[in-house]
Amino acid sequence: MPLLRWKAEYSVHREDLDRHHQEMFDILNSVYDNLMDSHEPGFLIPSIDRLSAIALHHLSAEEQCLREMHIPEIDQHIAKHREFVEAIEMIRNDCHENYSEASKELIILLGDWLFHHVLKEDRKYFSPARAAENSVRALTGQVVGKHPEICSATTSQTP
Repeated sequence: MPLLRWKAEYSVHREDLDRHHQEMFDILNSVYDNLMDSHEPGFLIPSIDRLSAIALHHLSAEEQCLREMHIPEIDQHIAKHREFVEAIEMIRNDCHENYSEASKELIILLGDWLFHHVLKEDRKYFSPARAAENSVRALTGQVVGKHPEICSATTSQTP
């Protein structure tokens, strides 16, 4: 049984980014299921590698969109992305010592990331309200980036 389920209300209103977030939910649930049911140590490293690949691809695409939207606090947002990637790598480096503990750390890290970063931070940039705000700013001649739904970052293929 899944630990956390994706819900439509979690959407950032970008099909490609939502798909990446759903894949992260899938990884979290598969690591949780493995920890609870089979305790197969060989399962963790491929899961971490998959998460790393998805995260790097996803974060690159998201950052490109944020740049095009001229988000003022982009540097702080990108710094949080780097911390997340570094935390994944630390778990990977330490997972040989204690598979169960590393699995728990990954579940906590990814769960925290999905609920605090994706559902709070990302949604404030990729929301319908933000797109509407950008439209109003564009109509009034204020400097504005592209709408998140039309930013040029190509994220259709996940590694």
